[in-house]
Amino acid sequence: MLWSRGKTLRVAQQCSRLGTAWLESCQVDKRCWSASLLHPKQSWAVTSILDMFLQCFIIVFTFAHFVYFYSILGITSALTAARPGSCAARQKSGGLSRIRPGGGAEGSDSPRYHPQPLPPAPPPIHPSVLPPTAEPTPALPVGPAPPARAGRAGRGMEAVARSSERAGAAMRSRAEVDATLQTAKLNPAELLPAVHCLSFGPQAGGGECCLLQLEPELCAELEAGRSLVIRGEKDEHAVLCSKDKTYDMKIADTSNMLLFVPGCKTPEELNADQASCNIIHSQIAGFSKNYWELRRCRPKLKKLRKLLMEDPYEGPDSQKEQTSTFSKYTTEDLLSLIQASEEEILHQLQVIDACKIEGYWRILDFDYEMKLLNHVTQLIDSESWPLSKVPLCACLEELGSLEPREMIEHILLSYGRKYVDDAGEVFFEMHEDKICRAIAQMLLQNAVKFNLSEFEEVWQQSVPEGMTTRLDQLQGLALVDKSSRPETIFLLKVEDLPEDNQERFNSLFGIREKWTEVDITPYIQDLCAEKQTVGALLTKYARSSMLNGVKVYNSRRPIS
Repeated sequence: MLWSRGKTLRVAQQCSRLGTAWLESCQVDKRCWSASLLHPKQSWAVTSILDMFLQCFIIVFTFAHFVYFYSILGITSALTAARPGSCAARQKSGGLSRIRPGGGAEGSDSPRYHPQPLPPAPPPIHPSVLPPTAEPTPALPVGPAPPARAGRAGRGMEAVARSSERAGAAMRSRAEVDATLQTAKLNPAELLPAVHCLSFGPQAGGGECCLLQLEPELCAELEAGRSLVIRGEKDEHAVLCSKDKTYDMKIADTSNMLLFVPGCKTPEELNADQASCNIIHSQIAGFSKNYWELRRCRPKLKKLRKLLMEDPYEGPDSQKEQTSTFSKYTTEDLLSLIQASEEEILHQLQVIDACKIEGYWRILDFDYEMKLLNHVTQLIDSESWPLSKVPLCACLEELGSLEPREMIEHILLSYGRKYVDDAGEVFFEMHEDKICRAIAQMLLQNAVKFNLSEFEEVWQQSVPEGMTTRLDQLQGLALVDKSSRPETIFLLKVEDLPEDNQERFNSLFGIREKWTEVDITPYIQDLCAEKQTVGALLTKYARSSMLNGVKVYNSRRPIS
């Protein structure tokens, strides 16, 4: 039996009438009950409450019956449509003929509608009438889906590739190509005469290849046979390094799928090759929806000093040197651990005055370094040598009995410039500023803060005779606090600050709230990327203001 909306409505109306009659009987009982049990002055309140309760009950009861009969109507219609020989089945097969002009079936109270006739099914095509170049595609076996390797677009391309591999790519003729152009309403005169017919190769798949966008300089290095290296540990963002530069690697997505077609010719090559004015059948070797984009970045060299400072060299007689269990690093080890190019790493090793001892890169312990420097400066004073002409051979002969000859030569290289005179003898020109800076660090490292005037006096007395100390020699090493009374100076080394830009500024503004450009420049100079200035960094990470007629910079965000 079929239920219609009209029948459901009549049933609901009958339920409503039954509910109303029951309500009236309940009202009579309610009045009797309230009159017999309650005080006359309180009966009216109970009557109102019972009225509200019964009305709400009737509304919920009626709504529940509506929902119930509509669900029965939907289930019955679905079962009737699925039963062979039913009205819905006969209508689907063309057997339902008794349709009223209004659209409803005869003997039904349902609303009128206008059914749309189904289009006739096309006659089956026999394989013998197919075009000679087409082949019937065999049905693909149904099985478990392969594991997802890409997004929706990538999975779709892989499915097309597998289908092309199994069914085989049809070789299109020129007539078929012209017919396709006509269907697409394209004018062949506006296109190149050569046509690429693409099909997926047997090994085509997503994720097998990666695209890398290279600038002309890097492309020339690869073509010349040199290699590019991707460096980084599991917890680091990968960088690409050439012989002398470092590039940050980021994935860039494309809106269109990129197809890898070996031997594909550009329009310029097709115009130059007149023999290519035919159909070119090419196979797709792979595809991708993104590529790696390179951007020049600063080498991440802070880790280099951190690794070497794990086990500083304290001299051949040190007990620590005999019992140390810390790792030591060769050049190959550093290349695999540091995210920088080879030339950048070797240059930084010179900057931090590292030396090779028994094949391993080591940094001298600061106390041992000052001991070696003191030997050299005392020898210069005793021999009255000019600072611009310190002979290497004489230093090795005089100091060779005190320290290893390699260490004496290394300290001369660290604090001087090596050159050869006309007679072929090796000399060193000592760097006055670097020697004064090292002695200042030795004085400041044992004090939290130093009275500025007292420090300048002691500092000048500690340097070799003939050298002059200046505060500008301490840029990036010490900071003068001019707001305190008396003025003080304290140790603040730039190599101890964070390497990240935002973290560096947060650390600096945590030490001092307001900075002048002269004071902050030595501590952010190394953050400047290629073609970037200190002013650009300050504009991005700091806010400027005027304090007593002097321009100062403070943080853009609160510092906790």
